Amino acid sequence: MRLRTKIYITITVLLLGLFFAGISAAGQRFLIGTPSQDHWILDDQVMGAGLAPFAYCLLSGIVFFIISGILLLLDLRSLLKAQRVGRGLTGSR
Repeated sequence: MRLRTKIYITITVLLLGLFFAGISAAGQRFLIGTPSQDHWILDDQVMGAGLAPFAYCLLSGIVFFIISGILLLLDLRSLLKAQRVGRGLTGSR
């Protein structure tokens, strides 16, 4: 596996970990911060805290997951090709 694939997989795991931390009760308390006395501002804080893990972590994590899967398939394909060349199974003479 190449370094770029490992980096993409690591970023994917970190983003999904942050997503699960953000949707937990403790994560929501952290994201809301100090509650406002005005119910309109409090509503904005709660809505922002509820949407932030999805917008910033889950969507990015899905994109990185797809890219890392493609890179992993390309790495495996090149590895299998190199093994066939090493055994002389390329089919060209």
